[in-house]
Amino acid sequence: MVKIDVAKMLKRGSARELAELLGISERRVNQLVNEEVLHREIEGDFILTMAIASFYENKYSGKDEDAYWSEKALHEAAKRKLAELELARRQNLSHDAADVERVMTDMLSKLRSQLLVIPAKMAARLENHSRSVIMTELSKEIKSRLTELSDYDPEIFSDEEDG
Repeated sequence: MVKIDVAKMLKRGSARELAELLGISERRVNQLVNEEVLHREIEGDFILTMAIASFYENKYSGKDEDAYWSEKALHEAAKRKLAELELARRQNLSHDAADVERVMTDMLSKLRSQLLVIPAKMAARLENHSRSVIMTELSKEIKSRLTELSDYDPEIFSDEEDG
């Protein structure tokens, strides 16, 4: 059994001695006293073993560990968000901006072409008809082109390279 020398455990020392043992300045020792990390005895000195233990306990405990777990939680939240986005993409509930831009540009180009052809296509057919017939037929034609836009199919957003 190890015999512990109580006198060594309760060895007292000044702020200067404690600073030398810890490898910090005497001013830093006084700051740690103000921060209530280190505790001075009534006589103004320190019980060195207890002060050293308090210093290292403070140095290596909560702050670094809390920062680590806080960063870990942020990292896990980011990974979860990425996984949710990937799942939504695979289920065609979400689409990449480049795919949306490609599809919308293609759709709007086709619509523009179709709308610009309507006057030439309908002019001969509607010649010598009343104003109301012309309006009705043009409206039907325009509505049929616009209806094509409303037929949403998520497959059109899948990248052709994905197969």
